[in-house]
Amino acid sequence: MLVFLCTLLVGISSSVDVEQALQSPRALLAQFQCYSSEFGKDYGTGVELRHRLTIFRSNLQFISSQNKAGLPFISGANKFTDLSDQELTLYTGLNHSIVDESADDGVPVLQLSDVPESIDWVSQGYVTPAKNQGKCGSCWAFGSVVSLEGAYKKTTGVLKDFAEQEYLDCVIIGREKNGCWGGAPHKCFEHTKKTGHMASQATYPYTATDDSKEECDLTQYKNSLIAAKVTSRFHTRKDQTEENLISVLAQGPLTVNIESTRALTAYKEGVMMDRTCWGQTNHAVAAVGYTAKYIIVKNSWGAEWGESGFVKFMRGYRNCGLYNVKQYPIFTLTGDAETEDGVSQADYDHTAIVGPDPPRPDPDCDNGFGDKFCENIPLTNCHSPTYKERFCRKKCGNCWID
Repeated sequence: MLVFLCTLLVGISSSVDVEQALQSPRALLAQFQCYSSEFGKDYGTGVELRHRLTIFRSNLQFISSQNKAGLPFISGANKFTDLSDQELTLYTGLNHSIVDESADDGVPVLQLSDVPESIDWVSQGYVTPAKNQGKCGSCWAFGSVVSLEGAYKKTTGVLKDFAEQEYLDCVIIGREKNGCWGGAPHKCFEHTKKTGHMASQATYPYTATDDSKEECDLTQYKNSLIAAKVTSRFHTRKDQTEENLISVLAQGPLTVNIESTRALTAYKEGVMMDRTCWGQTNHAVAAVGYTAKYIIVKNSWGAEWGESGFVKFMRGYRNCGLYNVKQYPIFTLTGDAETEDGVSQADYDHTAIVGPDPPRPDPDCDNGFGDKFCENIPLTNCHSPTYKERFCRKKCGNCWID
């Protein structure tokens, strides 16, 4: 009966009506009941329920303010709306203490003049459907697998669904297995190069835990790296520009890092333009295409989040560290014939929902305090509206025409 009433209350889409919920305490409680039913939330005691209701209301207020700001994307309630900022860290997992600081390696970066205006690796069959890391800080494994799958497809012509759990069990950080508390993508590629092994999702399913085994035993799982093996990786962090990312992305799906914010977790559809970043990346994802207006990114929060598990980031904008680090594995053919069938590609049409037109980059934009001053400030200063909107617009990626 509750589910039926909720459907009548919020419409056929069975999603929370943010503005209606904020009209009165009674409306908020009704929407909260529908929310808890829709997402299978069980809060137990009255104290916990009141705590979650308070967080829920605060997050709805944030979502409402985002939607009223005239940005080119829409925010909405989802499975994260009853969680605190601290709890959201369990759904990221990039460990900066072990992020690779090495120099560039791998293949040459293409010149912008040599790349097409747009590329969609999803529609070309290089990307599997959205996956869900769950309440485990394993984004580093999921972001890595996207580029692993894409590179294998590019080398062999076969798209495979590789096992993130192998990385979680076998890429051990420190003395104890603690992959759910963070890792780094380059460790994944080093593991695959060293072992020559990567199982399929079908034979080595994801469990969202890192304590199912005392040690890594790859002999239990069939190796799906048959026709090609990882021999090196491409990695660059020197050129942290959008142009560099596009030049590398033109060659295949990339593992990249971003700063996951409350705005990102509340993303529903459209072209993301996050004004809440501080500058510290904490989440590994994968860039899987681009157009003249935006960059397509595959996340690891399930198909019910965002646009079928994907998000579009506006070009001509700093984008929460998206351009800082780009990497992917490089495969070499083994000479063995492929013996496994490929899997189905993701069914995601990024052109179906594009939202309002994003602002256009301003070629005449300058830094109000001068380039020399702004070059010396850290990107974390860009969180300040004064720096971002007046003093160091170009440095902060705030050059656009409304």
